[in-house]
Amino acid sequence: MADAERDEDAAGEAGLNRAAGATIQLARRERLPALHAGVGDAGRDTDAPRHGGPRHGGARAVGPAQVRMMAPAGGASATGDRLRRRLLLAGAGIGVTAAVAALTPGHAPVARLSLGTAYAGLLFLGAALAIGPLNVLRGARNPPSSALRRDVGIFAGVFALLHVAVGLQVHFGGDMLAYFLHRDAAGGLHPRLDGFRLANFAGLAATLLFVMLLALSNNAALRWLKVKRWKALQRWSYAAAALVLAHGAIYQLLERRGAAFVALFLAVAAAVAAVQAAGFLRRGRDAAREG
Repeated sequence: MADAERDEDAAGEAGLNRAAGATIQLARRERLPALHAGVGDAGRDTDAPRHGGPRHGGARAVGPAQVRMMAPAGGASATGDRLRRRLLLAGAGIGVTAAVAALTPGHAPVARLSLGTAYAGLLFLGAALAIGPLNVLRGARNPPSSALRRDVGIFAGVFALLHVAVGLQVHFGGDMLAYFLHRDAAGGLHPRLDGFRLANFAGLAATLLFVMLLALSNNAALRWLKVKRWKALQRWSYAAAALVLAHGAIYQLLERRGAAFVALFLAVAAAVAAVQAAGFLRRGRDAAREG
């Protein structure tokens, strides 16, 4: 779909005195915020100080002054980099949407646009999930948030919402309630938990989570919630990802999608699962060595 944690590279500052070390660590914090702060964090839980102190949940409280110090650096250069990255991501998402739509010529335009935005959102979500564990496997530092992961996560949420807005126009002439309830010949609505509506309820739940994650993707939310609570809410991105997979898997069956689309869906799911598992195992080995 903000980063308030100590840089992993601070381990090399062990020889400095405590005051100087704290100053260096604050100066080297990663940028904030990120949509999927918990997504892909198969690396070390950086709440844990490297040199003493409580681990896993024992992070120090961060006050407003510290949060301000950890906000992204401003300036024309940083703004320009951010704008270029977002334009590139937007172009990639539009390109994927157009390519998928072009590969489904027999469908109505609204159905093609719905499918295109769905796959663009899926690819962005997969990338956001993979960034963290890939950092761990490469031995690179893995803060829970980074500018890249933040923007990739945001575009995952944006394309997911676009998919919902368009997808609700594909069937029933835009009768949105019929996506979740059965409408009989007299116009009455009745519960019916078939595969179609089960997939839509999963999609609805994922949508609500994406809305929450997007709302938290700013420094004001971090200052208000404080780091520990903010991170706990951000980790709902894992649940959103599971719901997206359930929604997509059911629709693959209901709409009898072509082999290429099924293969792409399965490849993204399998690749992310494998990278997450590998990162988790690497974290366990690192923790055992430090033990």
